[in-house]
Amino acid sequence: MGYSVVSQVKPEVKATPCQPSYIQPDIVALNSKLAAARQRWKSAGIQTYSYQIFRSAPPGPFLSAKITVTDSKVSRVEKAAYYPANIIIEEGKTIDDHFGDIEQDIAWVQTAPCPFLDVDYDCGL
Repeated sequence: MGYSVVSQVKPEVKATPCQPSYIQPDIVALNSKLAAARQRWKSAGIQTYSYQIFRSAPPGPFLSAKITVTDSKVSRVEKAAYYPANIIIEEGKTIDDHFGDIEQDIAWVQTAPCPFLDVDYDCGL
């Protein structure tokens, strides 16, 4: 299972009117998708796995790393060869940890001015 999160709001930015084309994130749908993904993950009972994480925060670089989890604990982090040395990846994150991050992001967008949040779960990974 994989996920991607895109967020485009900085908390320190003063609230300004949203662009006319702005569409408010569907919080109910985001929470429903998160709950379903958590349930699928829990039902699968997977405790040892590897996953690839991809991060993009324009205008910054596109980053990736392979995370290996053994017995529900992160056991290895392999950064891509082009990963800049000055960028720190959030090491020590399991899929359950990422679910918690997404939950926090959903809570945050409810209070942020004109937020953008899109989360996709890929059950085929």
